[in-house]
Amino acid sequence: MPVADPHPVPVVVDRNHLIPMPDGVELAGDCYRPAEPGRWPAILTFIPYHKGGPGGRLDVEAVNRYFAGRRYAAMTVDRRGPVLVAGTAHCKA
Repeated sequence: MPVADPHPVPVVVDRNHLIPMPDGVELAGDCYRPAEPGRWPAILTFIPYHKGGPGGRLDVEAVNRYFAGRRYAAMTVDRRGPVLVAGTAHCKA
């Protein structure tokens, strides 16, 4: 597997992709990717808070831009319930 180039490349951000789930709910995701054409390894993250901003101890956008600048596709998807996503989150104890 090729090693990611340590030198950043320009990044493109595609916001609010709607991803259909089997029950009809659509999850919203932001995709950060290199601006150059091609295929890249992907990092997919589901978070329980707004995908577009800081949450908890992590600045989601900065982390995704870091990886996209090093030739990864990085996508963060909101779980069910917040902002653009319908449905209810279910937790099992």
